[in-house]
Amino acid sequence: HTLMWATSVRRCTSGLVTTRRTVSYRHLDETSLLIPHEVTTIAKNLKKMEGKRNIISHKKEASVLVPFCFTGEGTSLLFTKRTDTVGSHKGQVSFPGGIVDPTDRDSVHTALRETEEEIGILPAHIQIMGLYHDVPSRDSVRVTPVIGFVENLGDLDKLNINHAEVDHVFTVSLSELMDQSRWTLDDLGQRGISTKRDGERRGRRDFNNFLGLIPRFKSPGRPDVWGLTGYITHHIIHHLLTPFKVTSKPGWTS
Repeated sequence: HTLMWATSVRRCTSGLVTTRRTVSYRHLDETSLLIPHEVTTIAKNLKKMEGKRNIISHKKEASVLVPFCFTGEGTSLLFTKRTDTVGSHKGQVSFPGGIVDPTDRDSVHTALRETEEEIGILPAHIQIMGLYHDVPSRDSVRVTPVIGFVENLGDLDKLNINHAEVDHVFTVSLSELMDQSRWTLDDLGQRGISTKRDGERRGRRDFNNFLGLIPRFKSPGRPDVWGLTGYITHHIIHHLLTPFKVTSKPGWTS
């Protein structure tokens, strides 16, 4: 499908979704037999969130792509490991994404642009499921998770990675991520966040433990998934796929 700038709101049978003042993108084709059932489940639960998504009030905005994919281990999530020389979040595990550019049309555009710049996956190869609740970073940036499905991911070694920012990429299967024994908690402190709902007046919501006890995923032979990325990962799986809670606390700190 060809991506183009939009001027109106419409849906079409090709799977393209066009929104006013946004970049066109491919909406998830839930009827395709090539889409894993876990992905269609997440997409259906995202639709139930429409009009109820939490939007954080912050001056600085960013978005990340939460890229589901299909590998030899089944339905998986793709993560990046940042370099030790990149300007921010050195050496951390993250999703592809970044600060909203003034020329970006919306959060989806930001996430798709950053994904192409960081790991070389073209927007045409990504089907968008929707937006999850905004989350705050520790440096007071509003981060919007854009959930998508990457088609035909193939060999990770053949991705066109920007090694100035990304050291390497890796995947973790959903079966592993849903294993409660792999998760522990980090204590990062607490903070109250100002939020509003889609289509509703702005209000105050106290995110008790939002930046307090943060889930960390541990997997032998791979970097830990922790911090904001750990929070987003756990909450998307917990709220949109299968509920489970992380109750154990680690004997070490991040």
